[in-house]
Amino acid sequence: MKNRKKKNAITLLALVITIVIMLLLAGVAIQMTMRENGLIAKSAQAQKEQAKAELYDTAKLSYANLKVKALENGEASPQAELALSTTEFTNKYNIVGDDITDKKGNVIDTKANVLNVLQGTVAGEFSSSGTSSTELWPKTVGGVTIPEEDKDKMIFKLIVKNNTDISFGNYQDSLREIDPIEVDYGDGEKGEITDLYNYISKEYNRGEYILKFKNIKDFGLREFGDFEIEVLQWGKILEKNEENSIIIPNVSKIYEPEPDKIPIYYTRPKLTEIPEWLFSKKVTSKVMSKFEPNNSIVSIPEGLFKNNVNVTSFDSVFSGCSGLTSIPEGLFKNNVNVTSFRRVFSECSGLTSIPEGLFKNNVNVTSFDSVFIDCTGLTSIPEGLFKNNVNVISFSWTFSGCSGLTSIPEGLFKNNVNVTSFETVFLGCTGLTSIPEGLFKNNVNVTTFSGVFSGCTGLTSIPEGLFKNNVNVPSFDTVFAGCTGLTSIPEGLFKNNVNVTRFDSVFSGCRGLTSIPEGLFKNNVNVTRFDSVFGDCTGLTSIPEGLFKNNVNVTSFSLTFYGCTGLTSISDSIVEFAKKVKEKGGNTNSMFRHCTSASNYASIPGYMK
Repeated sequence: MKNRKKKNAITLLALVITIVIMLLLAGVAIQMTMRENGLIAKSAQAQKEQAKAELYDTAKLSYANLKVKALENGEASPQAELALSTTEFTNKYNIVGDDITDKKGNVIDTKANVLNVLQGTVAGEFSSSGTSSTELWPKTVGGVTIPEEDKDKMIFKLIVKNNTDISFGNYQDSLREIDPIEVDYGDGEKGEITDLYNYISKEYNRGEYILKFKNIKDFGLREFGDFEIEVLQWGKILEKNEENSIIIPNVSKIYEPEPDKIPIYYTRPKLTEIPEWLFSKKVTSKVMSKFEPNNSIVSIPEGLFKNNVNVTSFDSVFSGCSGLTSIPEGLFKNNVNVTSFRRVFSECSGLTSIPEGLFKNNVNVTSFDSVFIDCTGLTSIPEGLFKNNVNVISFSWTFSGCSGLTSIPEGLFKNNVNVTSFETVFLGCTGLTSIPEGLFKNNVNVTTFSGVFSGCTGLTSIPEGLFKNNVNVPSFDTVFAGCTGLTSIPEGLFKNNVNVTRFDSVFSGCRGLTSIPEGLFKNNVNVTRFDSVFGDCTGLTSIPEGLFKNNVNVTSFSLTFYGCTGLTSISDSIVEFAKKVKEKGGNTNSMFRHCTSASNYASIPGYMK
């Protein structure tokens, strides 16, 4: 028994000792693991360093791809910061303020550190944030060495091919007096510009000159002689807002992104390609720069406007770019705040097609005025082009002058229920041969169709229900003026348009018309003017007696049938109706002027001839 107790005591003691030892070892292990330099800390640090290494590798790869592309295109090396906006980078990381995080929100490193890594490997490159503490001076751009003392100056390389005069100034009357701009003209002469309206003109001989400007708010160069300009540096703009502007002709190269806010007008640029990074710094700008007119730009990079989420106006950006043959579908996908695309592709005669999804994300647009005016190469319009643009108010002149169009999709405007203006939207579309009947059926708020199909010489017919839902229209002025191919008018064309007051020149110049339906205007009791409505319709041979019998509020028949040389007779009832209008103080002057073929022309009152 004693021996058993002794053994148990020994066993218990051993167990206690073992537990104590294990606790001591555990404490040591925990200390080694948890302390500042412990295993967990080292593991976390290793993970962090690995994450940083991966971040740097991704950034370097992004930059390398950009640099290869620039080299292939014969361009200057891109800005280091642009590497952070490439697809391969943004698929893995987000930029949150000054930090770069992974997709889970974990901070990996600062933006500044990553740029330092990139700029350390590409010494002398610009950062897209402009001059900074990380930028190395002096730096060489376009073969020109720029010292640090010139970091705030706008610097151009002027390449004169034949002797020419160049004028330093702008076009705005408001710039008659400005704060002095310091100028180095590049020919040994320096000076000041204090008046941009009354510009300074200088003659340059053939050669290259480095022009430097300091204290820029507004600026412009006039004259479009035989020279080119390379923008080496934008420098420091003293006041950046959309009311300021810089106008530069004949730009052939640009070596850094534009400054934020202030729009640049590249008049007659000689760029063959637009750098994708050009607008990367315009993060708060609401008005975009412009390239007009231009025939050398043949393509637009899809990501050109990806950073410009605050832009509200793209007015005239590519106006007159006749060399463009296509538009990338995703060009405006990030520009959700745009309200106006006026003239953005006007006179781009080389365009042959429009991508259907071009405007699908631009739900706040209110104006497409003249957006494709005089795009003579267009042959078709995608039906869903405007399907998401439910806030559009105006389509005035949108496809005017698009002579290559042969058809219009019926559902083109079906979702644009807020539109009030279709003024001259298809004016001069000479290739159109027909109009879909339901083209305007959902546009119940329209108030003007003036000139909508004017000059469409290829049209041979009009669908009877074309305007049946557009009951708020007060005027159909010149709607079909000059449509020489029209041979007939449907009698019920205007039967639902009870609020119309004017039909001025609606069919003037329609020389193919041989007759007028008697009931054409029978429901339009509020009409006051029929001025020139059938002027120069030389194919007409007669006028129905009851054409105007319900139009009791008419005050003007001026030139109504002017130049209708084919009329063989004029109804006495029409003449008597016109006399009554005259007696009430209305205007019937020259109503039948030059209608000399009418058998009763001699008996018509003189004031009507």
